[in-house]
Amino acid sequence: MGKYTFEDLKKDLSINREVEINYKGVKFAIVNDKSKHNYSWFFIVESEMTISSLICSFEDNSRLQEFIDNLTIDNIPLKNIIDSEQYEDYTIF
Repeated sequence: MGKYTFEDLKKDLSINREVEINYKGVKFAIVNDKSKHNYSWFFIVESEMTISSLICSFEDNSRLQEFIDNLTIDNIPLKNIIDSEQYEDYTIF
């Protein structure tokens, strides 16, 4: 298996796969789940407490991609974290 890149992550999300990344001891996830009566995409941060934030409706792939393109963690773009392999572990499901 080759290096996992930011473009790989974007492709995985575009085909409705979910992603978990462990970075500096904190789990970050982009998942889809049912919110009220519709499926939606969420960004989840799990450490001492869990924070979940709605990204967009399940069908709004352009908004999801825009969110991913602009996501920063500790002021570092997600693209840099993924492409430079600064994470401890990742899971695609």
